[in-house]
Amino acid sequence: MKKFKDWFLEKKAEVEKVFYPQIIDEKMLKNRHYRLRNGQELDLHIGTSLDVENIMEIQESAYGGRAPWSRLTVYNELQNSQSSFLLVSKYGEGLAFIALAIRKDSLHITNIGTKFSYQKQGLATFLIEEATRIAEKLDLKQLTLEVRVTNTPAKKLYRKLGFKDSYIKKNYYHDSGEDALEMYYQIK
Repeated sequence: MKKFKDWFLEKKAEVEKVFYPQIIDEKMLKNRHYRLRNGQELDLHIGTSLDVENIMEIQESAYGGRAPWSRLTVYNELQNSQSSFLLVSKYGEGLAFIALAIRKDSLHITNIGTKFSYQKQGLATFLIEEATRIAEKLDLKQLTLEVRVTNTPAKKLYRKLGFKDSYIKKNYYHDSGEDALEMYYQIK
């Protein structure tokens, strides 16, 4: 039964590529691999519906056991031609992702996460740099994101990568009512 399920999911993903073509595709990726400091080589690909469980596991690890997005939300974003996930994996195991949405003049980072055991190894930086190159290829003017006002490490990383503070979105996060800081990176 498991073999049939795997076969079915693979065929379903192939059909989805035909009927739900993504604006962001594999040809836009500059780097298909990322090498960790310890020499391990990781793979980068555009997410498909086959990656829902990997994305859920990354979220749960990155966010202390609570995935901010449900399986249905992840699946729907994977089907949206204006949205894409870039996924870093090793032997099929998801390790980090960035979720992107094309807006009028910008590429918006809607979610980003790295499994706890792979944090602080440059994966988020790698994914944001890939997103920046994709935005350039799409002739978009900015890369944007929201971050919790209390998430000092993330804000520090984004500023290091050239993001600027824009404005505060009051009560942005539904789970806590916490404010978000909108940040942007101006594409050259």
